Amino acid sequence: MPLPAISEQVSKAVGLLHEKNIVLGDLRDPNILYDESKDRVVIVDFDWPGLDGESRYPATLNPSNAWEEGVSPYSIMRKAHDLWQVQRLVALCTNNP
Repeated sequence: MPLPAISEQVSKAVGLLHEKNIVLGDLRDPNILYDESKDRVVIVDFDWPGLDGESRYPATLNPSNAWEEGVSPYSIMRKAHDLWQVQRLVALCTNNP
Protein backbone atom coordinates (compact mmCIF):
# COMPACT_ATOMS: atom_id res chain seq x y z
CA MET A 1 0.00 0.00 0.00
CA PRO A 2 1.44 3.40 -0.90
CA LEU A 3 2.09 5.63 2.10
CA PRO A 4 -0.48 8.27 1.07
CA ALA A 5 -3.16 5.54 1.16
CA ILE A 6 -2.21 4.82 4.76
CA SER A 7 -2.76 8.44 5.77
CA GLU A 8 -6.06 8.45 3.85
CA GLN A 9 -7.32 5.42 5.79
CA VAL A 10 -6.27 6.97 9.10
CA SER A 11 -7.99 10.24 8.15
CA LYS A 12 -11.19 8.36 7.35
CA ALA A 13 -11.10 6.45 10.66
CA VAL A 14 -10.51 9.63 12.65
CA GLY A 15 -13.37 11.29 10.76
CA LEU A 16 -15.72 8.49 11.81
CA LEU A 17 -14.72 8.93 15.45
CA HIS A 18 -15.07 12.70 15.26
CA GLU A 19 -18.60 12.35 13.83
CA LYS A 20 -19.47 10.76 17.20
CA ASN A 21 -17.60 13.56 19.06
CA ILE A 22 -14.88 11.10 20.10
CA VAL A 23 -11.25 12.15 20.36
CA LEU A 24 -8.75 9.31 20.03
CA GLY A 25 -6.06 11.26 21.85
CA ASP A 26 -3.15 8.89 21.24
CA LEU A 27 -2.80 8.85 17.47
CA ARG A 28 0.96 8.47 17.53
CA ASP A 29 2.99 6.52 14.95
CA PRO A 30 3.38 3.37 17.12
CA ASN A 31 -0.42 3.09 17.30
CA ILE A 32 -0.90 3.00 13.53
CA LEU A 33 -0.22 -0.44 12.09
CA TYR A 34 -0.29 -1.68 8.52
CA ASP A 35 -1.68 -5.21 8.09
CA GLU A 36 -0.01 -6.32 4.87
CA SER A 37 -1.95 -9.61 4.69
CA LYS A 38 -5.22 -7.66 4.44
CA ASP A 39 -3.80 -4.48 2.88
CA ARG A 40 -5.37 -2.29 5.54
CA VAL A 41 -4.44 0.07 8.32
CA VAL A 42 -5.31 -0.68 11.94
CA ILE A 43 -5.32 1.87 14.75
CA VAL A 44 -4.52 0.31 18.12
CA ASP A 45 -4.25 1.37 21.76
CA PHE A 46 -7.68 2.74 22.58
CA ASP A 47 -6.89 3.49 26.22
CA TRP A 48 -7.55 7.22 26.03
CA PRO A 49 -10.56 8.02 23.81
CA GLY A 50 -12.92 10.58 25.22
CA LEU A 51 -15.40 13.28 24.35
CA ASP A 52 -14.22 16.44 22.63
CA GLY A 53 -13.96 19.31 25.08
CA GLU A 54 -14.94 17.16 28.10
CA SER A 55 -12.44 14.34 28.59
CA ARG A 56 -8.87 14.83 29.75
CA TYR A 57 -5.55 13.34 28.78
CA PRO A 58 -4.07 11.05 31.42
CA ALA A 59 -1.86 12.57 34.08
CA THR A 60 0.85 10.14 32.92
CA LEU A 61 1.00 11.60 29.37
CA ASN A 62 4.62 11.64 28.21
CA PRO A 63 5.39 15.23 27.18
CA SER A 64 8.51 14.11 25.26
CA ASN A 65 6.32 12.58 22.51
CA ALA A 66 5.17 14.69 19.54
CA TRP A 67 2.02 16.53 20.63
CA GLU A 68 0.23 19.60 19.40
CA GLU A 69 0.74 22.74 21.43
CA GLY A 70 -1.65 22.72 24.35
CA VAL A 71 -1.54 18.96 24.90
CA SER A 72 -0.17 18.23 28.35
CA PRO A 73 -0.88 15.88 31.23
CA TYR A 74 -4.53 16.20 32.30
CA SER A 75 -5.36 18.83 29.66
CA ILE A 76 -8.73 18.82 27.87
CA MET A 77 -8.91 16.57 24.78
CA ARG A 78 -9.85 18.21 21.48
CA LYS A 79 -10.57 16.91 17.99
CA ALA A 80 -8.00 19.41 16.74
CA HIS A 81 -5.31 17.42 18.56
CA ASP A 82 -6.19 14.30 16.53
CA LEU A 83 -6.25 16.37 13.36
CA TRP A 84 -2.79 17.73 14.14
CA GLN A 85 -1.51 14.14 14.38
CA VAL A 86 -3.26 13.25 11.11
CA GLN A 87 -1.64 16.23 9.37
CA ARG A 88 1.74 15.15 10.75
CA LEU A 89 1.13 11.67 9.31
CA VAL A 90 0.01 13.07 5.95
CA ALA A 91 3.21 15.14 5.75
CA LEU A 92 5.32 12.12 6.66
CA CYS A 93 3.60 9.93 4.05
CA THR A 94 3.74 12.61 1.38
CA ASN A 95 7.45 13.22 1.90
CA ASN A 96 8.23 9.48 1.78
CA PRO A 97 6.18 8.02 -1.12
